[in-house]
Amino acid sequence: MALDDDAVMIAGEGHIFLAPKNTPIPASLTAPASPWWEVGHTSREDPFAISKEGGEAETRGTWQKPNLRSTVTPITYTAAFPLLQYDEASLKLFYGGGTVSGGRFWVPRLPTPQEHAMFVRIVDGTLEWNRHFPAVSIIAGDSESIAVDDFASMPVNATILDGDEAFAGLFSLSLPAA
Repeated sequence: MALDDDAVMIAGEGHIFLAPKNTPIPASLTAPASPWWEVGHTSREDPFAISKEGGEAETRGTWQKPNLRSTVTPITYTAAFPLLQYDEASLKLFYGGGTVSGGRFWVPRLPTPQEHAMFVRIVDGTLEWNRHFPAVSIIAGDSESIAVDDFASMPVNATILDGDEAFAGLFSLSLPAA
């Protein structure tokens, strides 16, 4: 593998878009059109992170061969990002649904994770990367934070789900231009 300066990323700007579950990657990667919509302002300090749970290798053996096979435990990926924009769409993502009545947002008694497709656009000067998640389940990931010295935020987790069989894998990442 050779050194490739264009394959190194500083995520200077980013945009997170949602669409109905199993929506294909947008035709325009720089300005996704309907049914894609942007979630609004997110944190600059902690804009987006993907964590992994599972995936440990385990050795299985028999009495005769203690190291007969190796297996890997199932993996769950989760994307985390804090919502800073307090509008109906963001509140529904954080609280797992809800309704507006009389000019107020009503939090549901029983939250339901919101399922969508997700597209993340990452800009580094003239370079761009993106990630497409055909199916995610979004709900609050941590406590709402309200402070005097920073923006209020609603951290959410987007658990990456299996999408439609039409997709070649769980999610996709763009590669730098050749």
